[in-house]
Amino acid sequence: MLKNIVKKREYGFVGSFVIISVLTIALMIIQAVMQNGSDFGAYLSQITHPLVLIGNFVPIFVFIATVYLLTGSVAIGYSFCGLILNVFLIVNHYKVLYRDVPFKPADLTLVKETQSIMQGYSLSVDSRIILCTLAIWLVGAFVICFVRCKKHTILKRLAITFSLLIGFSVMYKLYFESESVFNIANPQSYSYYEVNDWNYKGFVYCFVSNSSISTYNYEVPKGYSKAKVKELLSQFEEYEYDTEDMPNVIAIMSEAYFDIEKGEKAEFYRSPNPNFTRLKKEAQYGNIVVPGFAGDTAASEFEFLSGVSTYLINRQRPYVYNTCITKDIYGLPRFFKDLGYETVAIHPGERWFYNRHVVYPYMGFDKFISKNEVAEDAEKINNYVSDRVASKLIIDNYKKHLENKPDKRYFNFTVTIQNHGPYSDDNTWREPIYVRPDGMSDSLYNNINNYTLGHYDADALLGAVTDYARSIDEPTVVVFFGDHLPHFDDDYKAYEYLGYNIRSNNLEAYNNKFTTPYIIWSNASAKRLIAQKGKSAPVGEGEDISCNFLPVKLFEYTNIAMPPYFAYTKKIMDITEVIGSDYFVKQGEKIHEVEDEIYREYMDYRILQYHNIMRYKKQK
Repeated sequence: MLKNIVKKREYGFVGSFVIISVLTIALMIIQAVMQNGSDFGAYLSQITHPLVLIGNFVPIFVFIATVYLLTGSVAIGYSFCGLILNVFLIVNHYKVLYRDVPFKPADLTLVKETQSIMQGYSLSVDSRIILCTLAIWLVGAFVICFVRCKKHTILKRLAITFSLLIGFSVMYKLYFESESVFNIANPQSYSYYEVNDWNYKGFVYCFVSNSSISTYNYEVPKGYSKAKVKELLSQFEEYEYDTEDMPNVIAIMSEAYFDIEKGEKAEFYRSPNPNFTRLKKEAQYGNIVVPGFAGDTAASEFEFLSGVSTYLINRQRPYVYNTCITKDIYGLPRFFKDLGYETVAIHPGERWFYNRHVVYPYMGFDKFISKNEVAEDAEKINNYVSDRVASKLIIDNYKKHLENKPDKRYFNFTVTIQNHGPYSDDNTWREPIYVRPDGMSDSLYNNINNYTLGHYDADALLGAVTDYARSIDEPTVVVFFGDHLPHFDDDYKAYEYLGYNIRSNNLEAYNNKFTTPYIIWSNASAKRLIAQKGKSAPVGEGEDISCNFLPVKLFEYTNIAMPPYFAYTKKIMDITEVIGSDYFVKQGEKIHEVEDEIYREYMDYRILQYHNIMRYKKQK
């Protein structure tokens, strides 16, 4: 009977738009539940705060209405929108679960990488996801059965569609692209924890606000010109380099390496860092603040190799390897290559991962050694090429260089992969290293212990490479650092057991979440070479710095005169040691806003960064 009653009426434009409004609100409510579950504060924020309400309502409404106008069917419009939103919310749920960051438009460029990463994870079935998915499609079934629309001429529908899209385009420019509007939308949600911010503001609003073209391309900075670049660089001296006065450099970025011994509750049967600890006595060491948590490896390596702050490219840190690098750029590899160094990149993973096989030549690497060059039967741990194999790759390639090109200097950058998650929770791979605390489940213990065993292997790699460098006369400097913290478990219980606070809504926890250690060490020959230039290789702990300032530390350590761009980067580091997403560190003090003078320096630094990535051309 209900079907017969409803079918008696067909809805015109006004009636259809009213129905679309109701369906939009239904999807917004489902979105709020799907994102937040029982967090009613966030739930209410999405449907009651005016700016948040508009930000989530308008994109959904416009999407359904546009498809309705083009097809003449509200049911098709709702179904298409519901399908996409359903998939995106599920992806967001699992990305937050495993990476603790939201699903962003830039992630759409990493479909292949995501499929590869997720092969190792077992996705838990969440009842909330199932119920919300069912709700979306039950509403869709109702619309298909009971909503009928009057037939209108294609001319009328196209005219309204055109008007609707023009209106949305204007709103997108003024509203969704406005960082100031986004920041004041429900200011109570301000947090160092980005997931919390998205939960309170709503997935759709945040996703659309982060979909501007600048997320995918490096937007031309205000005031950019080649003349401005020349002016900024002219304040620093250009040098003529003699590579005989410069050491070989081996830089190693270790997968998911952080100082696990900093956990206040963590106990170990033996130190997971014996080599790192030993080398501290004769090296410079400290902490870097990296761009990502439990991922974003390419962002960390890009900051180190380029000296570029990804936050100054775009606040949402686009995947630069997949978006910006389409021609030669300037950075550490290019600097060394232009001086005649042999430049080699090693990553015993897939060549295509993060588009490395495309961008490495643009960055200045002569050669890229990947999993393709590793024997099929090579040792693998956790399904990845082991750090023992990686250390052999580094040492053997260096030996080969010294034998075949003894008069040519050498720069190597290696990204390890063994300790990539997930870490097995079924059993312990080898003799335990992590002391099991009371009350810890078998699965969580195995998870942490297996990570710690991998951490120990990463430290052994550092020991093997430095021991080899110690045994030769060729001046060699080794830089070793972590790319990000690991993901252990969905509820972050592992970090609670370790006593390592990353979840509190304060700066200390935020800093812990993005901090990894670094060390710069040199053999006796390199130390003599450095001393000949009137400065001993520094020993001891340095201040916390952003990852993009680590190449400056390398220049300072080796006493190699900095080229103008890196000299400017040092100038920025001297002003603020850390550039983060929501804070800065100035002379050891964490601050939210910088003075106008420092801000202007940032904008000039941004101009130089843009030039090096988008407009670089080697000087003849």
